[in-house]
Amino acid sequence: MMTPYQQFGPQMPSINPQLIQSALAQAKQIASSTPNLQQYALQQLGLNIPQQIQNDPDQIIRYLQSNNMLNPLQQAFMSFLQSGQL
Repeated sequence: MMTPYQQFGPQMPSINPQLIQSALAQAKQIASSTPNLQQYALQQLGLNIPQQIQNDPDQIIRYLQSNNMLNPLQQAFMSFLQSGQL
């Protein structure tokens, strides 16, 4: 006999295994076709970040700000983060 919790409680959603397999196959294809995933992400975002600063988040933010590559909302968010008001 099922308890009321088992009968009416939260149910696990049914996940289509074919959908998961398809997503994994697509991810594997992207990963295998791109030797450098960091470069792939930068290309997809349309960013041309100089090689010498690509591993320094602070320099990347300064570069984006100085080249007006952030929209006003992004700029406001970066200003908020830099102010340390978290």
